[in-house]
Amino acid sequence: IDLDQLALAYHKVLLLDPSRQRYFYSRGFTTGTVKRQMFGWDGRGYAIPVWEGVPRESRVLSIRIRSADPKAEMRYSGIKDYNERMLYNREALLCAVKEHAPVVFIFYGEFDSALAWQDGLYAVSPTNGALSVLSEWFDGYSGYKVVVPDKKEERAAFDDAAVFGSKGAVIQFPREMLGK
Repeated sequence: IDLDQLALAYHKVLLLDPSRQRYFYSRGFTTGTVKRQMFGWDGRGYAIPVWEGVPRESRVLSIRIRSADPKAEMRYSGIKDYNERMLYNREALLCAVKEHAPVVFIFYGEFDSALAWQDGLYAVSPTNGALSVLSEWFDGYSGYKVVVPDKKEERAAFDDAAVFGSKGAVIQFPREMLGK
């Protein structure tokens, strides 16, 4: 599978369907973010490309699919054989390292991370599981890491923050700040 071409195809499908685009706007995303991140629609869910680095300047490593059904048991899924654990929004972490940012926020959801990044925070999200598996991505970044869990994931968040020792903490953002 050529993930770059697939992400582009999903993005084009989204751009043809204003009703699907409204979902992103209702979450607080700007048109610029939707286009830059190349968010898309795969016919059943919202497609979120996981870029190797800067969106559109690097390659797509994975495509996360966010269920369109708000009551779905599994909110996120991926493409078979291209769905390993990785870090979403590496661009933010690369910038944090380069700019010696004092804090990186680690969300438990790609959209929450993308929205926080859009709003000026250095924000990333692990895909497919515990952050502790992904702690190696933070090599080169010596600042503070703040883990922001979804509801009912606080216990896992404390475990994940413990990976970073005294340089890690857990906070809860009010949901209103992160869209729906």
